[in-house]
Amino acid sequence: MQALLYHRKLDLSSGTAQLMRMQVAGLRAAGVATTLACQHGALRFFLRTGMRVRRTSAAALARARDRAEVLVDHGLEIPTEEVVFVHN
Repeated sequence: MQALLYHRKLDLSSGTAQLMRMQVAGLRAAGVATTLACQHGALRFFLRTGMRVRRTSAAALARARDRAEVLVDHGLEIPTEEVVFVHN
């Protein structure tokens, strides 16, 4: 199984990015191949955490969707996905 976690902007000052960082670490520890993706903030997130981030947009993810992977949308940008994580 492969998982991809997406949020439009990754910023460590937000709780969303910190939560996603913990989710990636937990999934990787469980043996799941996990990719973190965003549209903005990838370089700064990588420099601060050491985690690689794939730069992409929600539209590109929706178009080039590989059904073999689970896409977790943290920003409700792709509402047709199986897993949408909504923060309040």
